[in-house]
Amino acid sequence: MDLLGSIRPLIYFWKTSSREIYLRSGTAYSAIEEVGESMIFRRGNYPYLVARVRAMKGRLLKRDVYGRLMGMGLKDIIRFIGETDYKKEIDELAGKYSGIDLLEKALNLNLGRTINKLIKISTGDARRKIVAYSSKYEVINVRNIIVGVGRGLPIEEIEKSLVPVEAEPLEMEFDIYGLLKMNLSEIRDELGRHRDYRAVAERKSLVEMEEELIRLYYERLASGFSGRSREDRIVREVVSTEIDARNIMTVLRMKADGATPREIRWRLIENGAIPRKEMELLIREEFDEILKHLKNYPFFQYIKEGIEKRDLSKIEQGLKRYILKKAEKLAYYRPISILPVINYLMRKENEVSNLRLIARGKELNLREDLIRENLVVV
Repeated sequence: MDLLGSIRPLIYFWKTSSREIYLRSGTAYSAIEEVGESMIFRRGNYPYLVARVRAMKGRLLKRDVYGRLMGMGLKDIIRFIGETDYKKEIDELAGKYSGIDLLEKALNLNLGRTINKLIKISTGDARRKIVAYSSKYEVINVRNIIVGVGRGLPIEEIEKSLVPVEAEPLEMEFDIYGLLKMNLSEIRDELGRHRDYRAVAERKSLVEMEEELIRLYYERLASGFSGRSREDRIVREVVSTEIDARNIMTVLRMKADGATPREIRWRLIENGAIPRKEMELLIREEFDEILKHLKNYPFFQYIKEGIEKRDLSKIEQGLKRYILKKAEKLAYYRPISILPVINYLMRKENEVSNLRLIARGKELNLREDLIRENLVVV
Protein backbone atom coordinates (compact mmCIF):
# COMPACT_ATOMS: atom_id res chain seq x y z
CA MET A 1 0.00 0.00 0.00
CA ASP A 2 1.35 3.45 -0.89
CA LEU A 3 1.76 6.20 1.70
CA LEU A 4 -1.38 8.06 0.64
CA GLY A 5 -3.42 4.89 0.85
CA SER A 6 -2.17 4.19 4.36
CA ILE A 7 -3.13 7.58 5.73
CA ARG A 8 -6.42 7.99 3.82
CA PRO A 9 -8.44 6.24 6.60
CA LEU A 10 -6.93 8.62 9.16
CA ILE A 11 -7.88 11.63 7.02
CA TYR A 12 -11.43 10.31 6.70
CA PHE A 13 -11.66 9.70 10.47
CA TRP A 14 -10.43 13.24 11.25
CA LYS A 15 -12.89 14.82 8.81
CA THR A 16 -15.92 12.91 10.03
CA SER A 17 -15.15 13.17 13.76
CA SER A 18 -14.41 16.90 13.54
CA ARG A 19 -17.80 17.47 11.94
CA GLU A 20 -19.83 16.00 14.74
CA ILE A 21 -22.90 18.15 14.79
CA TYR A 22 -24.44 19.94 17.77
CA LEU A 23 -27.82 21.57 17.23
CA ARG A 24 -28.51 24.77 19.17
CA SER A 25 -31.48 27.02 18.48
CA GLY A 26 -31.86 25.49 15.06
CA THR A 27 -28.27 26.35 14.06
CA ALA A 28 -25.61 23.73 13.42
CA TYR A 29 -22.12 24.11 14.82
CA SER A 30 -19.27 21.66 14.42
CA ALA A 31 -17.36 20.66 17.53
CA ILE A 32 -14.25 22.43 16.24
CA GLU A 33 -16.19 25.62 15.53
CA GLU A 34 -17.70 25.56 19.01
CA VAL A 35 -14.32 25.09 20.69
CA GLY A 36 -12.83 27.82 18.49
CA GLU A 37 -15.53 30.29 19.43
CA SER A 38 -15.08 29.46 23.11
CA MET A 39 -11.32 30.06 22.88
CA ILE A 40 -11.83 33.38 21.07
CA PHE A 41 -14.28 34.53 23.74
CA ARG A 42 -11.91 33.59 26.55
CA ARG A 43 -9.02 35.43 24.92
CA GLY A 44 -11.13 38.45 24.10
CA ASN A 45 -12.38 40.29 21.04
CA TYR A 46 -9.05 42.00 20.39
CA PRO A 47 -9.41 42.68 16.63
CA TYR A 48 -12.69 44.53 17.19
CA LEU A 49 -11.50 46.21 20.40
CA VAL A 50 -8.22 47.44 18.92
CA ALA A 51 -10.04 48.83 15.88
CA ARG A 52 -12.33 50.82 18.18
CA VAL A 53 -9.38 52.01 20.26
CA ARG A 54 -7.52 53.20 17.15
CA ALA A 55 -10.52 55.32 16.20
CA MET A 56 -10.72 56.72 19.75
CA LYS A 57 -7.00 57.46 19.79
CA GLY A 58 -7.37 59.36 16.53
CA ARG A 59 -9.71 61.77 18.31
CA LEU A 60 -7.20 62.69 21.01
CA LEU A 61 -6.06 66.30 20.87
CA LYS A 62 -3.08 66.97 18.61
CA ARG A 63 0.14 68.56 19.87
CA ASP A 64 -0.56 71.97 18.33
CA VAL A 65 -3.91 72.27 20.14
CA TYR A 66 -2.16 72.86 23.46
CA GLY A 67 -0.36 75.86 21.98
CA ARG A 68 -3.68 77.31 20.84
CA LEU A 69 -5.24 76.74 24.26
CA MET A 70 -2.38 78.60 25.91
CA GLY A 71 -3.47 81.75 24.11
CA MET A 72 -7.08 81.52 25.35
CA GLY A 73 -8.85 82.54 28.51
CA LEU A 74 -10.67 79.97 30.64
CA LYS A 75 -14.08 80.65 29.06
CA ASP A 76 -12.70 80.20 25.56
CA ILE A 77 -10.90 77.02 26.62
CA ILE A 78 -14.18 75.57 27.92
CA ARG A 79 -15.95 76.61 24.72
CA PHE A 80 -13.21 74.98 22.62
CA ILE A 81 -13.19 71.76 24.67
CA GLY A 82 -16.98 71.69 24.36
CA GLU A 83 -16.56 71.19 20.62
CA THR A 84 -14.35 68.10 21.01
CA ASP A 85 -14.94 64.62 22.46
CA TYR A 86 -15.83 66.32 25.76
CA LYS A 87 -18.92 68.01 24.29
CA LYS A 88 -21.45 65.63 25.85
CA GLU A 89 -20.08 66.14 29.36
CA ILE A 90 -19.71 69.93 29.00
CA ASP A 91 -23.31 70.26 27.75
CA GLU A 92 -24.63 67.90 30.42
CA LEU A 93 -22.96 69.71 33.33
CA ALA A 94 -23.17 73.32 32.13
CA GLY A 95 -26.47 73.91 33.93
CA LYS A 96 -24.99 72.97 37.31
CA TYR A 97 -21.33 74.01 37.11
CA SER A 98 -19.31 76.81 35.57
CA GLY A 99 -15.69 77.84 35.10
CA ILE A 100 -12.96 75.57 36.41
CA ASP A 101 -15.50 73.39 38.27
CA LEU A 102 -17.33 72.66 35.01
CA LEU A 103 -14.16 71.74 33.15
CA GLU A 104 -12.67 69.53 35.87
CA LYS A 105 -15.95 67.69 36.44
CA ALA A 106 -16.42 67.18 32.69
CA LEU A 107 -12.86 65.89 32.23
CA ASN A 108 -13.22 63.29 34.98
CA LEU A 109 -16.69 62.26 33.84
CA ASN A 110 -15.45 61.80 30.27
CA LEU A 111 -12.45 59.75 31.45
CA GLY A 112 -14.69 57.54 33.58
CA ARG A 113 -17.10 57.00 30.69
CA THR A 114 -14.22 56.17 28.37
CA ILE A 115 -13.03 53.45 30.73
CA ASN A 116 -16.57 52.13 31.23
CA LYS A 117 -17.08 52.04 27.47
CA LEU A 118 -13.94 49.96 26.92
CA ILE A 119 -15.03 47.54 29.63
CA LYS A 120 -18.48 47.27 28.06
CA ILE A 121 -17.30 46.56 24.50
CA SER A 122 -14.59 44.06 25.49
CA THR A 123 -14.93 40.36 26.26
CA GLY A 124 -12.98 37.57 27.94
CA ASP A 125 -9.33 38.18 28.75
CA ALA A 126 -9.43 41.64 27.17
CA ARG A 127 -12.18 42.75 29.54
CA ARG A 128 -10.42 41.26 32.56
CA LYS A 129 -7.23 43.17 31.79
CA ILE A 130 -9.01 46.49 31.22
CA VAL A 131 -10.78 45.99 34.55
CA ALA A 132 -7.42 45.18 36.19
CA TYR A 133 -5.84 48.35 34.80
CA SER A 134 -8.84 50.49 35.68
CA SER A 135 -9.06 49.22 39.26
CA LYS A 136 -6.35 51.75 40.11
CA TYR A 137 -9.08 54.40 40.02
CA GLU A 138 -10.63 52.93 43.14
CA VAL A 139 -7.34 53.67 44.91
CA ILE A 140 -7.05 57.13 43.31
CA ASN A 141 -10.58 58.03 44.39
CA VAL A 142 -9.99 56.79 47.95
CA ARG A 143 -6.80 58.86 48.10
CA ASN A 144 -8.58 62.01 46.89
CA ILE A 145 -11.33 61.52 49.47
CA ILE A 146 -8.90 60.95 52.35
CA VAL A 147 -6.80 63.99 51.41
CA GLY A 148 -9.90 66.14 50.89
CA VAL A 149 -11.58 65.11 54.14
CA GLY A 150 -8.28 65.46 56.02
CA ARG A 151 -7.94 69.03 54.75
CA GLY A 152 -11.54 69.86 55.56
CA LEU A 153 -12.60 70.49 51.95
CA PRO A 154 -16.33 70.66 51.11
CA ILE A 155 -17.89 67.46 49.74
CA GLU A 156 -18.60 69.18 46.41
CA GLU A 157 -14.93 70.09 46.06
CA ILE A 158 -13.81 66.51 46.75
CA GLU A 159 -16.45 64.97 44.50
CA LYS A 160 -15.31 66.84 41.40
CA SER A 161 -11.87 65.19 41.74
CA LEU A 162 -13.31 61.66 41.52
CA VAL A 163 -13.22 59.59 38.32
CA PRO A 164 -16.63 57.85 38.09
CA VAL A 165 -15.62 54.36 37.01
CA GLU A 166 -18.59 52.01 37.44
CA ALA A 167 -18.40 49.95 40.62
CA GLU A 168 -19.98 46.76 39.24
CA PRO A 169 -17.43 45.85 36.54
CA LEU A 170 -14.53 46.71 38.85
CA GLU A 171 -16.08 44.78 41.76
CA MET A 172 -15.11 47.56 44.15
CA GLU A 173 -14.83 46.62 47.79
CA PHE A 174 -17.07 49.44 49.02
CA ASP A 175 -19.16 52.39 47.91
CA ILE A 176 -16.68 55.14 47.02
CA TYR A 177 -19.28 57.88 47.23
CA GLY A 178 -20.39 56.58 50.62
CA LEU A 179 -16.96 57.58 51.99
CA LEU A 180 -17.79 61.21 51.21
CA LYS A 181 -20.38 61.18 53.99
CA MET A 182 -17.87 60.04 56.62
CA ASN A 183 -15.29 61.81 58.74
CA LEU A 184 -11.65 60.67 58.68
CA SER A 185 -12.08 58.33 61.65
CA GLU A 186 -15.10 56.64 60.04
CA ILE A 187 -13.24 56.32 56.73
CA ARG A 188 -10.35 54.67 58.56
CA ASP A 189 -12.75 52.18 60.20
CA GLU A 190 -14.39 51.40 56.86
CA LEU A 191 -11.06 50.83 55.12
CA GLY A 192 -9.94 48.57 57.96
CA ARG A 193 -12.77 46.16 57.13
CA HIS A 194 -11.28 45.40 53.71
CA ARG A 195 -8.13 43.34 53.31
CA ASP A 196 -6.46 45.49 50.64
CA TYR A 197 -6.90 48.64 52.70
CA ARG A 198 -6.02 47.42 56.20
CA ALA A 199 -2.43 48.67 55.94
CA VAL A 200 -3.80 52.09 54.92
CA ALA A 201 -6.18 52.19 57.89
CA GLU A 202 -3.36 51.32 60.30
CA ARG A 203 -1.28 54.35 59.32
CA LYS A 204 -1.49 57.23 61.78
CA SER A 205 -0.93 60.35 59.70
CA LEU A 206 -2.47 61.53 56.43
CA VAL A 207 0.95 61.44 54.77
CA GLU A 208 1.49 57.82 55.80
CA MET A 209 -2.00 56.83 54.63
CA GLU A 210 -1.36 58.50 51.28
CA GLU A 211 1.97 56.71 50.88
CA GLU A 212 0.34 53.36 51.63
CA LEU A 213 -2.33 54.07 49.01
CA ILE A 214 0.38 54.77 46.44
CA ARG A 215 1.89 51.36 47.21
CA LEU A 216 -1.52 49.74 46.81
CA TYR A 217 -1.99 51.59 43.51
CA TYR A 218 1.11 49.98 42.00
CA GLU A 219 0.39 46.59 43.57
CA ARG A 220 -3.01 46.60 41.86
CA LEU A 221 -1.45 47.47 38.51
CA ALA A 222 1.24 44.79 38.75
CA SER A 223 -1.03 42.03 40.09
CA GLY A 224 -3.52 42.57 37.28
CA PHE A 225 -0.81 41.59 34.78
CA SER A 226 0.98 38.82 36.63
CA GLY A 227 0.76 36.21 33.86
CA ARG A 228 3.57 34.75 31.76
CA SER A 229 2.40 36.16 28.44
CA ARG A 230 4.53 38.63 26.52
CA GLU A 231 1.78 41.24 26.90
CA ASP A 232 1.68 40.90 30.69
CA ARG A 233 5.47 41.17 30.91
CA ILE A 234 5.43 44.34 28.82
CA VAL A 235 2.75 45.97 30.99
CA ARG A 236 4.75 45.06 34.11
CA GLU A 237 7.80 46.64 32.48
CA VAL A 238 5.90 49.90 31.98
CA VAL A 239 4.61 49.79 35.57
CA SER A 240 8.17 49.20 36.83
CA THR A 241 9.33 52.24 34.87
CA GLU A 242 6.56 54.32 36.47
CA ILE A 243 7.72 53.15 39.90
CA ASP A 244 11.31 54.11 39.06
CA ALA A 245 10.19 57.58 37.96
CA ARG A 246 8.22 58.09 41.15
CA ASN A 247 11.09 56.86 43.34
CA ILE A 248 13.60 59.12 41.59
CA MET A 249 11.38 62.18 42.06
CA THR A 250 10.82 61.23 45.71
CA VAL A 251 14.57 60.99 46.29
CA LEU A 252 15.31 64.28 44.51
CA ARG A 253 12.58 66.26 46.26
CA MET A 254 13.37 64.91 49.71
CA LYS A 255 17.11 65.41 49.20
CA ALA A 256 16.46 69.00 48.14
CA ASP A 257 14.52 69.44 51.40
CA GLY A 258 17.39 68.00 53.45
CA ALA A 259 15.78 64.64 54.33
CA THR A 260 17.92 61.82 55.71
CA PRO A 261 18.33 58.43 53.96
CA ARG A 262 16.14 56.85 56.63
CA GLU A 263 13.34 59.35 56.01
CA ILE A 264 13.55 58.75 52.26
CA ARG A 265 13.81 54.96 52.42
CA TRP A 266 10.31 54.23 53.73
CA ARG A 267 8.79 56.40 51.01
CA LEU A 268 10.24 54.29 48.18
CA ILE A 269 7.98 51.89 46.25
CA GLU A 270 9.06 48.28 45.70
CA ASN A 271 9.25 46.42 42.35
CA GLY A 272 10.82 49.12 40.21
CA ALA A 273 13.22 48.18 37.41
CA ILE A 274 16.13 49.88 39.19
CA PRO A 275 17.52 47.37 41.73
CA ARG A 276 17.00 48.18 45.39
CA LYS A 277 20.78 48.29 45.96
CA GLU A 278 21.12 51.07 43.37
CA MET A 279 18.29 53.04 44.97
CA GLU A 280 20.02 52.59 48.32
CA LEU A 281 23.20 54.11 46.86
CA LEU A 282 21.21 57.03 45.43
CA ILE A 283 19.58 57.97 48.72
CA ARG A 284 23.01 58.11 50.38
CA GLU A 285 24.41 60.49 47.76
CA GLU A 286 24.30 64.27 47.86
CA PHE A 287 21.83 66.01 45.53
CA ASP A 288 24.38 66.94 42.83
CA GLU A 289 25.86 63.43 42.84
CA ILE A 290 22.40 61.94 42.33
CA LEU A 291 21.90 64.14 39.26
CA LYS A 292 25.23 62.93 37.84
CA HIS A 293 24.28 59.31 38.52
CA LEU A 294 21.07 59.65 36.48
CA LYS A 295 23.18 59.87 33.30
CA ASN A 296 23.54 56.09 33.48
CA TYR A 297 19.85 55.36 32.85
CA PRO A 298 17.99 54.99 29.51
CA PHE A 299 15.72 57.95 30.24
CA PHE A 300 18.64 60.40 30.56
CA GLN A 301 18.02 62.14 27.21
CA TYR A 302 14.50 62.98 28.37
CA ILE A 303 15.66 64.61 31.61
CA LYS A 304 18.98 66.07 30.45
CA GLU A 305 17.67 69.64 30.22
CA GLY A 306 16.07 69.40 33.65
CA ILE A 307 19.33 68.14 35.16
CA GLU A 308 21.36 70.92 33.53
CA LYS A 309 18.94 73.53 34.90
CA ARG A 310 18.51 71.72 38.23
CA ASP A 311 14.78 71.99 37.57
CA LEU A 312 12.79 69.21 39.26
CA SER A 313 9.61 70.03 37.32
CA LYS A 314 11.43 69.56 34.02
CA ILE A 315 12.96 66.30 35.23
CA GLU A 316 9.52 65.01 36.20
CA GLN A 317 8.06 66.15 32.88
CA GLY A 318 10.86 64.34 31.03
CA LEU A 319 10.27 61.12 32.96
CA LYS A 320 6.56 61.21 32.11
CA ARG A 321 7.35 61.74 28.43
CA TYR A 322 9.76 58.80 28.54
CA ILE A 323 7.10 56.51 30.03
CA LEU A 324 4.51 57.50 27.40
CA LYS A 325 7.02 57.05 24.57
CA LYS A 326 8.04 53.66 25.95
CA ALA A 327 4.42 52.50 26.22
CA GLU A 328 3.80 53.62 22.63
CA LYS A 329 6.84 51.75 21.35
CA LEU A 330 6.07 48.55 23.27
CA ALA A 331 2.46 48.57 22.02
CA TYR A 332 3.76 47.85 18.50
CA TYR A 333 5.20 44.51 19.64
CA ARG A 334 1.69 43.07 19.91
CA PRO A 335 -0.61 45.24 17.76
CA ILE A 336 -3.66 42.99 18.29
CA SER A 337 -3.55 42.65 22.06
CA ILE A 338 -4.19 44.57 25.27
CA LEU A 339 -1.08 46.72 24.70
CA PRO A 340 -2.63 49.28 22.28
CA VAL A 341 -5.58 49.59 24.69
CA ILE A 342 -3.32 50.34 27.68
CA ASN A 343 -1.29 52.74 25.55
CA TYR A 344 -4.47 54.59 24.55
CA LEU A 345 -5.66 54.83 28.16
CA MET A 346 -2.30 56.27 29.22
CA ARG A 347 -2.51 58.86 26.43
CA LYS A 348 -6.08 59.71 27.39
CA GLU A 349 -5.10 60.14 31.04
CA ASN A 350 -2.24 62.41 29.99
CA GLU A 351 -4.58 64.52 27.85
CA VAL A 352 -6.96 65.00 30.79
CA SER A 353 -4.00 65.91 33.01
CA ASN A 354 -2.73 68.49 30.48
CA LEU A 355 -6.15 70.10 30.07
CA ARG A 356 -6.59 70.28 33.83
CA LEU A 357 -3.14 71.84 34.20
CA ILE A 358 -3.86 74.52 31.59
CA ALA A 359 -7.27 75.32 33.10
CA ARG A 360 -5.92 75.60 36.64
CA GLY A 361 -3.02 77.71 35.43
CA LYS A 362 -5.40 80.11 33.70
CA GLU A 363 -7.63 80.22 36.78
CA LEU A 364 -4.62 81.21 38.92
CA ASN A 365 -3.28 83.66 36.30
CA LEU A 366 0.03 81.80 36.06
CA ARG A 367 2.53 82.79 33.40
CA GLU A 368 2.16 80.89 30.13
CA ASP A 369 5.78 79.74 30.16
CA LEU A 370 5.29 78.23 33.62
CA ILE A 371 2.21 76.31 32.48
CA ARG A 372 3.89 75.20 29.27
CA GLU A 373 6.94 73.87 31.11
CA ASN A 374 4.74 71.46 33.06
CA LEU A 375 2.75 70.09 30.12
CA VAL A 376 3.62 66.56 29.01
CA VAL A 377 3.31 66.58 25.21
CA VAL A 378 4.44 63.59 23.12
